[in-house]
Amino acid sequence: MELLRMSRTNLSGPIDLKEITVPDLSPAKNQRLELRFEFDLDDALKSDQEVSLEFDCQASANGVQWYHLCGVKHTFGPGWRDPKAALFMTMDAPPPGSALRTTYRSVGKAVDVGFVITASLRFTKATPEPRSSSPTYDNATNATTSGSSTTFSHTTGSGANRVMYVAIVEDTTSDINPSGDYAGNTFSVISEPGAGKYYLGIMRAIAPASGSNTVTVNGLGSLGDGNNIIAITYTATDQTTPNATPVVASGTAASVNDSIASSSGNTVVDFLAVNNSDTGNVTPDGSQAQRMEGAGGGDTYGGCSEKAGAASVAMQWSWTSGSELYSHCLLNLNAVGGRTTKNTRSWNLGVQNGMGFTLPA
Repeated sequence: MELLRMSRTNLSGPIDLKEITVPDLSPAKNQRLELRFEFDLDDALKSDQEVSLEFDCQASANGVQWYHLCGVKHTFGPGWRDPKAALFMTMDAPPPGSALRTTYRSVGKAVDVGFVITASLRFTKATPEPRSSSPTYDNATNATTSGSSTTFSHTTGSGANRVMYVAIVEDTTSDINPSGDYAGNTFSVISEPGAGKYYLGIMRAIAPASGSNTVTVNGLGSLGDGNNIIAITYTATDQTTPNATPVVASGTAASVNDSIASSSGNTVVDFLAVNNSDTGNVTPDGSQAQRMEGAGGGDTYGGCSEKAGAASVAMQWSWTSGSELYSHCLLNLNAVGGRTTKNTRSWNLGVQNGMGFTLPA
């Protein structure tokens, strides 16, 4: 009995289905149910293509399901050509709930054996979205305070796809969990160095309002050395995932040299906090464009700079005050677009219901 056979199905795309065959089934011993799918490709799969075959098979004995093979999937990736995939199943027909056997055989009475076979072919093509221009510096503002909260004005341009970052430098080695907003757009904290490390917190707001608006920061410590805060805005930045996971380094030294993974078309921005340092003795590497710096109470330094994206980007700073506590946070800003979407087309390769045979008693 032939359960399923298809030949030369018309599929648009680089796939030409060659043959699907389920051979004749009979109650003879050692009979094997074999599903073999063969298909040809016009060419080898490209780096952005994937082909997968998925199978689902249910078997029943006297109307009761006793075997269900599902979720079996063969996937063929880049560089594969002329693939042949085979799924082999061996089934017996014992009473429901019994284990599988290697042969078809009766169990003292006639048994009706039936199969439902479902197969599907999927072709997936990954398509990268076109990138816009790289994330572009808009404006930066610095403020200092010795209180537990502060407000200050920052002007944001009218460029599209804006994002704001607020860096907080505080003379403490405890996480302070700050909060705040910009013109009602609530900040989310995206980075803190962790307990025991010189404090550098980063907050973010996506799509900040353009124009001159108020930055509000709460949850600060009331410290004699003061707090240093930098607000900076960028345009042409992805609004779903503005930045990748921050890279954070902390320690005691007279310089830093940390790297982050990025890519061409993105922009790397870093923030630095240094204890006992002022604006006159902290310097970024010459390959970086410094965007803002300030010092709370004269010796709680905060600065930020940027650099064009590449596969790996190193951000370096040095200071002349000697070995000091510091924290360094690097962000890879994502350009608008550039994400990869997977477009999938599926073909149902056939379903057969009520096919089977009877094993004699």
